[in-house]
Amino acid sequence: MAVSKNALPLAPDVWRRRQLRRVAVFVCLPGLTLGGASLSSAYVLGLWHRPPPASRGQVVLTVSVARDSFDLRVLNGSGRTGLAAAGASQLAHAGFRTCGVANAPESLWTDHAADIRYGPDGLPGARLAAAQIAGSRLVADHRVGTGVDVVLGTAFEPSGPASAKQVSYPQKPGRARTCAGAEALQSGVRGYPAADQP
Repeated sequence: MAVSKNALPLAPDVWRRRQLRRVAVFVCLPGLTLGGASLSSAYVLGLWHRPPPASRGQVVLTVSVARDSFDLRVLNGSGRTGLAAAGASQLAHAGFRTCGVANAPESLWTDHAADIRYGPDGLPGARLAAAQIAGSRLVADHRVGTGVDVVLGTAFEPSGPASAKQVSYPQKPGRARTCAGAEALQSGVRGYPAADQP
């Protein structure tokens, strides 16, 4: 008579190991299934964010302004006599609409070639003016409008060699070179002293 394997009694340690394997499979298999389903549904629903794809190129839109479309005031921020007048002449020759020259208060003096001061609406014009003066820096303030102040510093050289950025534009015929509030700027209003002499 043949005896089957299942009919034989098992040793207690073998029986315990089989029971532990059955319990482990019974507990782990449903846990892994539920965990995988939860992660995949969170991914599909967007709850688990994947990193954004690498940028292949970024489009940057810039606002282009004409050189004579905003008021540009030139201030002497170095203490050198006639610097603002020379700088204004150079910028006007390059096509900018200069609205006056003045001495900057000592609190605005700079060791850079120029500080280009602008308000929120004047950033495009400030960038254009900064491109004209090598070694300048942009300084945001809380002014209203598109007007820009160029505070020339000790490093500015008005009669230096012309750079590639200093391109001359002829005056358009029939256009007056007047700025809104130019008289107030030249008379020293807004906390600045009267215009310096060349």
